[in-house]
Amino acid sequence: MNQQENRNDMPRIDMQLRVRYNTPESSGEGIATDISPRGLRLVSDAELQEGQSCDIIIDSGDAEDGELSNQAQVTWCRSRLSPSGQSKYDIGLHLNGTWFQNKRGRLANALAHIFALNKVEPARQYERTKVSFEAENKNNPTEILHIADLSVGGMKIEAPQAFSTKPERGQQVVVLFVVDDNSYSLDGHIAWTKQKDPMIPDSVDALGICFTDAGRTETELLEMMARGECEPTHLQIDYTV
Repeated sequence: MNQQENRNDMPRIDMQLRVRYNTPESSGEGIATDISPRGLRLVSDAELQEGQSCDIIIDSGDAEDGELSNQAQVTWCRSRLSPSGQSKYDIGLHLNGTWFQNKRGRLANALAHIFALNKVEPARQYERTKVSFEAENKNNPTEILHIADLSVGGMKIEAPQAFSTKPERGQQVVVLFVVDDNSYSLDGHIAWTKQKDPMIPDSVDALGICFTDAGRTETELLEMMARGECEPTHLQIDYTV
């Protein structure tokens, strides 16, 4: 992950809101999805250039709810075809501030409440794929961990022999993985933990990791691993940071 990218723990919510945007060159509308306090994914008919600045306004359509406005920067833009065959662009926008620094209203208060809930118990809005990767505990290399499922939003880790250090919910985590001799790291936190149930056969200790905002490269690699297009040659988990 690039040093310039925001490493703060930003919960995301999967919802759709209408967005108007203005750039020095053009203006348009789109649908905001995958919203976090510091950014969103915009689905638009028009392409925006990476690095481009724009003003964005989220409008609930209800005058009493108010609208939220902010300045943002385009961090990535990808083209695709919709199910009907139309050209669409998925655009990543990073806010210069937060949604809530300038204005309050029913819309802002509702988003703030949802973000607060997701901070405590992140929603599982990402499709998780069953995988089978081995990983090591950075602080105890003899401890073998098992990655049981994976998504761009997080992963499930199992400890067949129980965790050597008891993980705590909310604890910060760093995941290091190596693919094709290149190293990548992702920050995250422990969203939940589960102890082995002696009454259930094959039950093991487990925990769930929620990633913070991943960069474009890391997101694409996670998607490729979930699709089985590549595998990490080394995975290391540090949950004692």
